[in-house]
Amino acid sequence: MMMEFIEKYILPGAVKFGNNRHLLAIRDALIGMISITMIGSFAVLFNNLGAAIPPYQKMMVWIFGDAWTTLGGDIWWGTFAFMTVFAVVGIAYKLARSYDDDGFEAMLVALASFFVLVPQVAKVTLTIADKPETGDAWGFISNTYLNSTALFTGIAVSLLATEVFVRLARVRFLIIKLPDGVPPAVARAFAKLVPGMITIFVFGLAGLLFRKATNGMYLNDWLNQVLVAPLTNAADSLPFAILLAFLIHAFWAIGLHGPNILGGITTPLFTQLGNKNIDLAAAGVDDLSKYAVMAGPYFDAFVFLGGSGATLGLLIALLVASKKRK
Repeated sequence: MMMEFIEKYILPGAVKFGNNRHLLAIRDALIGMISITMIGSFAVLFNNLGAAIPPYQKMMVWIFGDAWTTLGGDIWWGTFAFMTVFAVVGIAYKLARSYDDDGFEAMLVALASFFVLVPQVAKVTLTIADKPETGDAWGFISNTYLNSTALFTGIAVSLLATEVFVRLARVRFLIIKLPDGVPPAVARAFAKLVPGMITIFVFGLAGLLFRKATNGMYLNDWLNQVLVAPLTNAADSLPFAILLAFLIHAFWAIGLHGPNILGGITTPLFTQLGNKNIDLAAAGVDDLSKYAVMAGPYFDAFVFLGGSGATLGLLIALLVASKKRK
């Protein structure tokens, strides 16, 4: 009776949720960035290892000089400082490919749509006549709008921009058809010219109207204040960890891959928390209370232990039991 209920009412919805193209695009794009996150993590680790091991610090200074952390800092800048940019491009490409689109134009349009929502003015301080003067300067973008702090904004914009672009690209009267003698690459670019322009214009206009409605607040700042901060704080908690472990194993109990189904939700949360830790470490923050616990591969290291349900322990127990029987 119970299995019939599960198969009829729970299983179809769970399968549909796990195969959602948007969640799959998020998960696959963030996982595909693993080489970027790994090299950036190692760079931060090597640069900060001297705080825990003083002889290591002295050795690196003796070999490479006082500026030995420059390489690690450059690698961090080229990886974690632009994490949201990579996510926008990757998610747009994966989502567009799920619609059988080429994906190239979609990821460029999504990236442009994201940038039109980013502030172009920042506060800068200059020393004039030996006096510090602070004011607005155009052409400066804070890295908080490009790194993992803006990850959820990047995900939302990437998904929406790609959806708009792909749907507009299927409207026949918006497609520009060139003569057969035109090179295929040029013909494809012009075919999606109008949909791309409309998409970027729509997001630019939406961003302007949003700032008018929120007294100049940009979308990323508003999302971080209203949604992201409470959500990440909730994710970095014991109740969330217990709930996640329960849901993963509940899906396994009915024959579904729990981590894959929930990965589209948990991966962005844990990625942002992990990147936040790395940014804090790169800044030399020693206060452990500011670091997140449920960050990055925490579940893989301390909960799964070889697979959902800590199957590594089960395998060891089976190995021991089998030898005793022999």
